[in-house]
Amino acid sequence: MIARQRIASLLVPGLLIAMAGGLFTLSRLAEPQRPAVLAPANVAPPALPPAAPQDIAKAPPQDLATAESLPQIPVAPAVSAPAANALVETPVRQSPIPIPPAAEPGPDTAPTAPAALAAAPAADIPHDLTGDDANDDAAAADSADPPPALTQVTLRAGPGDTLVGLLVDAGIPRAEAHTAIQTLRRVFDPRDLKPGHEIRLSFHPDAADGSTASGRLQGMELAAAVDRTVAVHALPDGGFAAEAATTPLNLTLARRGGEIAGGSLMAAGMASGVPAGVVTEMIRLFSYDVDFQRDIQPGDRYDLMYERYEVADGRLARAGAVIYAALTLSGKTYRLYRYRDSAGRVDYYDERGQSVRKALLKTPIDGARLSSGYGMRTNPILGYSMMHRGVDFAAPSGTPIYAAGDGTVDVIGPNASYGRYIRLRHSGTFGTAYAHMSRFAPGLHKGSRVRQGQVIGYVGTTGRSTGAHLHYEVLREGKQVNPMSVKFPSGDKLAGSELVRFDAMRREVDHALPALLVASTSAGPLAEDHR
Repeated sequence: MIARQRIASLLVPGLLIAMAGGLFTLSRLAEPQRPAVLAPANVAPPALPPAAPQDIAKAPPQDLATAESLPQIPVAPAVSAPAANALVETPVRQSPIPIPPAAEPGPDTAPTAPAALAAAPAADIPHDLTGDDANDDAAAADSADPPPALTQVTLRAGPGDTLVGLLVDAGIPRAEAHTAIQTLRRVFDPRDLKPGHEIRLSFHPDAADGSTASGRLQGMELAAAVDRTVAVHALPDGGFAAEAATTPLNLTLARRGGEIAGGSLMAAGMASGVPAGVVTEMIRLFSYDVDFQRDIQPGDRYDLMYERYEVADGRLARAGAVIYAALTLSGKTYRLYRYRDSAGRVDYYDERGQSVRKALLKTPIDGARLSSGYGMRTNPILGYSMMHRGVDFAAPSGTPIYAAGDGTVDVIGPNASYGRYIRLRHSGTFGTAYAHMSRFAPGLHKGSRVRQGQVIGYVGTTGRSTGAHLHYEVLREGKQVNPMSVKFPSGDKLAGSELVRFDAMRREVDHALPALLVASTSAGPLAEDHR
């Protein structure tokens, strides 16, 4: 009995202590938990408005990641999902600032009021505790203003316009316009600006008024030709860079022909769409033998095949060489073919391989009208009859005048009633003279060498003259002869293997002509061989 009392005396205090500890633990568990965030526990966070469907639809496409734009991230092995009753531990982001455990409120410690926590300055709250760094950065990027769009202005050059004048009129400061044009000179001569040229300018508009005049020039682009575009663009250092782009061209062959209406081959050719330069070349080729003022009769016809260099949409960039040309005059047809010999020299030959070139041209001017022939006539200024020892070709002032043949400048300068005058010495037998010029071609002087067809001057009305025209003389051994009747020595005639090659080329051209009854067709090896 005594032993049982001793055991009870030992166990009862322990049980009382254990029961007191359990009650204390239960009271702690029953206490409301202290908030773990630095915000009033009884204040709900502001509610975010739900995103409206239309707001989502308005998101710019570039903000929506696509499969192609996502970085390639290695895929981890698949992990089986936990069972429904399994405990899933969510990792907790640790604060870089250690947080001491909450102290037990003692008799001298007052509980922290929610208002005191709310009044804490935001700067004292560690930013890393929020976990929203990336969201804040993305929001800042979205709120940044996008760079202003460039404003485009197109200018069209008119007669008398200069590039610097157009830029200044568009509001570009003269110094900036000068800098841009000086850079453009590396790829384009501003003096080549022609009426109809379009200049496209790019500006950053001024943020205040949106005008282009107050914004800096960012770029300038000009279509210098159908197949060539030049441009300058602004550099970060305030300067400009120049560049040029060339469009690839397609080589085609075109054929034109028809009646020489009105007696003018130039007018007939241009009416059918032949470029003026091609018609001029055809006239020059036949000028050795044809007097275009007297030999063209009603019903006469022409036929022409020439090269065209075109851009992809079919627009003509430039005309190429005449491949074949024919004139039917009073029922007789004269044909000429372009041929490159084995030495690389290019010339035109008739069907027998005879070069079209003669010592001198009969007509050293294009598109002119024979206004006065060789022989006796009444002088329109002096009023009496006198010998006219040349022929006159009426033409607009400034029309180019060509050297009738290879030779040397013997006389150049003013010459009494002849006005501005040039005389050429072609050989020991022939010479030619040209009078009433408005001006001479640059660089010519006594002793200069000239080639047949080279421009030596321009039509005018200097000296004793009643209007713009060319007075043309041919001299044989120093004496004037009729330019329309004199027989000049013929050029070279092909022979041997060269004649065989020429005949093969001529048959190829003749075979191609029927296929070119349409305006133009794609050029094959034929055009390549004769470029």
